Amino acid sequence: VLEVDSPSGGALVIQRTPLPLYRAEIDGVEAPIVPADLHRIGIEVGPGPHTVRIWVSRNALHTSFALALGSAILLALVATRWRRRSAES
Repeated sequence: VLEVDSPSGGALVIQRTPLPLYRAEIDGVEAPIVPADLHRIGIEVGPGPHTVRIWVSRNALHTSFALALGSAILLALVATRWRRRSAES
């Protein structure tokens, strides 16, 4: 969380790679993150005092975990069915 104040506005540049997992808010409103110098995060901030919040979204992590868990369950079901079929033969 950063407190910024500028009479004319500008851009807040953070030394991080602009990956789609980063999110930003300005005064509680979601703000777009743009690449700055092709390898940094840039957030355009209007004039005046603002509170800027930057965080890493964990949505991709949660989605990949759910998919991995579902795949493991599906694999276990297929293996169980395969063993039953082999035992019947």
